[in-house]
Amino acid sequence: MNKLINLLIAAVSGFLLSFAYPNANIWIIAPVAVFGYFWAMSGLKFWMSVLVSTVFGAVFYGFHVAWMTLYLGPIPWAGLVFGMTCGFTVAGALHYFSSKFLAKDKSAITYVWLWPLASAGIWIFRESIMNVFPYGGFPWGRIGLSQSLSPIAELASLVGITGLSFFVVWVSAYIFVLISAKKFTIRTTAVLLAILLFGIFVPVWPVTQGDSIRVLAVQGNANARLDSNDPPGTVLGNHFQATEPYKNENVDVVIWPENASDIDPLRSSQAATVLDIVSGWFNAPLLTGTITKRDDLYFNTSLKWESGKGATDFYDKKAPVPFAEYMPDREFYSLLAPDLVALVTRDYQFGQTDANFDISGHNLGITICFDIAHDWQIRDLVATGAEIIVVQSNNADFGKTEQGNQQLAIARLQAIQSGRAVIHISTVGYSAIIAPDGTTIDSLTPFEASAMLQNVPTASGITPAMAFGVWIDLLLTWGVFILAIAVVYFRKGLDLSSAKSSN
Repeated sequence: MNKLINLLIAAVSGFLLSFAYPNANIWIIAPVAVFGYFWAMSGLKFWMSVLVSTVFGAVFYGFHVAWMTLYLGPIPWAGLVFGMTCGFTVAGALHYFSSKFLAKDKSAITYVWLWPLASAGIWIFRESIMNVFPYGGFPWGRIGLSQSLSPIAELASLVGITGLSFFVVWVSAYIFVLISAKKFTIRTTAVLLAILLFGIFVPVWPVTQGDSIRVLAVQGNANARLDSNDPPGTVLGNHFQATEPYKNENVDVVIWPENASDIDPLRSSQAATVLDIVSGWFNAPLLTGTITKRDDLYFNTSLKWESGKGATDFYDKKAPVPFAEYMPDREFYSLLAPDLVALVTRDYQFGQTDANFDISGHNLGITICFDIAHDWQIRDLVATGAEIIVVQSNNADFGKTEQGNQQLAIARLQAIQSGRAVIHISTVGYSAIIAPDGTTIDSLTPFEASAMLQNVPTASGITPAMAFGVWIDLLLTWGVFILAIAVVYFRKGLDLSSAKSSN
């Protein structure tokens, strides 16, 4: 194949992959695009393999996170795309060595059975690294996240989002092998069908359902952008007004989104009075996001507020977003883009508090915005007894782009993976309450002030994805690599033994 054609197939495949995620949500495109990636990578030498993989990653991430440009412009977007693409650059090199040892002989058993495993392992290895590195990682764009509405989404409760990614990539790689090696036999086809049927029909792992709690989750439709020129208290006022029509309802908890109180009630008696009134209406706690300042340090905080008592519990965001909520290596990046760095006027601290609130005797696990994308935080919440997961988010900076819907898809898969209902409430949307099986209990129209009043089920018990998630991640990355290396050396030993015998 001409090298330019390889590059073109890689670019088209990367572009197509972006449509597998919301807003397009054409989940079936994901395995097709990954098949295209393996097609473009076929038979290449080292540097061309690296280049083709890099092009695929750059085009995919360029379109997938294009929502960043709405507020921050092209430079931070280009920086993020470059950083994420580096993972595909490394994957291209690993793919070359994998193909060199396992795909040299298209008729060999190692190509048919082991190469797809190794290829999926390399993909998951790249995702796992990018989830945590650099600056805490960016777990957006994982292949598994494209499957939130697909028939295999329920597989996440068994093997997690990482296992879901592995499944999609393995299927694509295996089909590519069967086509390229002309190995569509009864046995190989039966294996493919068995795996596909398992993925499609495996049920959500059952967890113990508990009592429901009555929840009022309010979307104030506030101009909560970082560059908003509205007077302080406007966002608070919007959520107050959107809550007032429900003040005669009987609820266990009222939930407002991230930064719904744009004035810190711990430092403002007026803001505290507003929260007292809202909590008093329902004689129930109000959970609200705000920015707190303690000892001259800033925190992105969720408060549990009770009328007449004030803040009775709080959670500080554990993983503030780099280049948005804090500026890493500020002096260095100031040399590259001083105007953009200046927009991040203060650095939020990394929270050290627990993220569990007691509501009517039930444990609610709290996350703030991008927290929901980090599997380790969801595992921590479930391990500490969370019966429901709350996501308080402010997506106003991303307008009507795909970002909010992409985040809601992540929340849906986290509900399935954790076996917990997820209450995802945003200042502007997308807001929804999702059941532990991934179905939507209620949702709100984006950019409209409204609220969800629902009985939300609690749950206990642990899904395999939560109990063995870390081990599943290790098995699907390092375990596959070790298996591939062992087989390569085993075959090499056999070849040497055969050569000595013939002599």
